[in-house]
Amino acid sequence: MTENHTYNAPSEGAADWHIPLNENFTALDSDVEIRDTEENVSDYPPDAGNKYFATDTGKVFVGDGSEWKLSHVVPDVLVEDSLPSTVPENSIVLIR
Repeated sequence: MTENHTYNAPSEGAADWHIPLNENFTALDSDVEIRDTEENVSDYPPDAGNKYFATDTGKVFVGDGSEWKLSHVVPDVLVEDSLPSTVPENSIVLIR
C-alpha cells in the first residue's frame, strides 16, 4: 500500500477485506504522531513508540509503554537582518 509502511491492501474481491483494513487503523495509531498542546499530553496513552508533538512548545515526547519521555525540542527559526538584542528560548536566529 505504501513504500515506507507495511499497511495491508486486500485483494479485489477478498472475502474478509475489512480485517486487513482494520489492522491498518491500529498501525496508524503508532505511525502518525499525536499533535496537541503540552498540557494535554496526559490525555493520550504513552504506548511504546508513539510520538507526541506539543504544538505550543515544540517539545517532542516518545511513549515507552508507561509514560511519555521528552525526546527533544524543535526550535523556532527566526530570520533577521541583524542579531536581535534578545532571542526567545528554544530559538535559532539566522542572519540574512
